[in-house]
Amino acid sequence: MPVLVPATTPLNGPTFAAGMLDNGLTLASTFAQYATLPSGIVSGFTDFTVSTWIKVNTFATWQRIFDFGTGTTNYMFLTTQYGTGGSAAKLRFAIRTASVAEQSVSGTIALVAGSWTHVAVTRSGTTVSIYVNGSLAGSGTITSSPSDLGTTTLNYLGKSQFGSDPYLDAALDDFRLYSQALSASAITSLASPLAAPQNLVATRGPQQIGLTWSAVPNATRYTVKYATVSGGPYAMLASGLSATNYLHSGLSDETTCYYVVSAGNSFYEGPFSAEVSATTYTSPEKWRFTYFGTADNSGNAADSADPDGDGTTNADEYAAGTNPTDRSSVLRVSDVEVRNNDVVVSFPTVSGKTYRLDRSDTLQDDSWSVVQDNIAGTGGIVQITDAGAAASSKSFYRIVLP
Repeated sequence: MPVLVPATTPLNGPTFAAGMLDNGLTLASTFAQYATLPSGIVSGFTDFTVSTWIKVNTFATWQRIFDFGTGTTNYMFLTTQYGTGGSAAKLRFAIRTASVAEQSVSGTIALVAGSWTHVAVTRSGTTVSIYVNGSLAGSGTITSSPSDLGTTTLNYLGKSQFGSDPYLDAALDDFRLYSQALSASAITSLASPLAAPQNLVATRGPQQIGLTWSAVPNATRYTVKYATVSGGPYAMLASGLSATNYLHSGLSDETTCYYVVSAGNSFYEGPFSAEVSATTYTSPEKWRFTYFGTADNSGNAADSADPDGDGTTNADEYAAGTNPTDRSSVLRVSDVEVRNNDVVVSFPTVSGKTYRLDRSDTLQDDSWSVVQDNIAGTGGIVQITDAGAAASSKSFYRIVLP
């Protein structure tokens, strides 16, 4: 769908201020302010759509929203008012060429001063339609098209080809030109700017954060952005989402992220939601969730609990990497074998854990010595040889998590 959102050249000091959707062009008639568009901007158009948001401060007959042409005998324009009484504050579109007299279509819905209003005019074949806030406000037959004007060199926003006509006293925002006639439903979409998603919720989890939000009317897609500090800058996380949820996975333990979500469709990208944040589970919380389905330090998941009754608390099971719900999964010496003068000590290990094997002959606190340090867990039984230990009358062994 070809669309042109033209760049303007402001003249006589108009300003840009907060508009309906973004920064709007504010034109003051008392200062003869207006803007120009590039030469020949509609020269290739037969069917077309012109769409914009407008907030009129003061109505005046024949003030122009736009006027494209080469002078007073070759033009096309849209005015906010074409007379007084019943025609006050109502739109009229007109077109004239050097060889065909002016043809026009008038609207039936009055604009309201001081309020943002969406207006649009389309031409499909020889039918021209005028819309106000997405509702059809008038239609009629016009045989001339923009291409009949040739290369227009005087393309104005807020100014007429006629020097006696008043300047526009209004603000314009999101001025668009399309080289085809948009459907009535498309015009309705243009007149219905998207709201920011509401009720955005971030739910923490193990190395992931889940997001949910409420659907936005007229939205067909959603964009999720995130940052590692509140207020951004935000990075793109996902776009083109049709669902109102998203799972941010692959995060590290105890990672805090900040999120915003926007809605979009084929015409608009709406504003971002209010920011929300969440922090992934800590390593102990992730461990509890894995075995007990909860991150809370309570009940069977409490650090002090021993749900499998093997004599080892959850806190120690976590440190050892053993299964707190399996009595056979425990950190202890599984076998001691004497081989000549050596003692071979066997014990189960967990991958990713590091162990130390100590020996004592008396079990006194200060009697323990290191047999071997930095023993890497394999996920299976490890055998460590204590050379010459069999020569001692007796030996005691313990496994330590450094």
